[in-house]
Amino acid sequence: MSSHCFTCYACGTNLREKWGLLMKQNITLALEKDLLSELRVLAARKSMSISGMLSSQLREIVEQEKQYEQCKNRALASLRQGYHFGGRPASREDLHAR
Repeated sequence: MSSHCFTCYACGTNLREKWGLLMKQNITLALEKDLLSELRVLAARKSMSISGMLSSQLREIVEQEKQYEQCKNRALASLRQGYHFGGRPASREDLHAR
């Protein structure tokens, strides 16, 4: 399938947006023969294709990275805002008292 955007010219609707059609791009992957053999067995046990299995795992990796970035940004924003634990700031004399 090409990467073109399908549009219904009668109504001007972008069908990819309306129906959530995902355009796929083929890639070439070089794997060791023994790894490929094990992947075939694993994929067969899961009733999946190797391509489907890899796609699922890669999607999960991308989603985990997105979640990590969101959590990191929230934590950094929280640190920038700071925390108030009550009490009053120490005076210079208190800090330097021996």
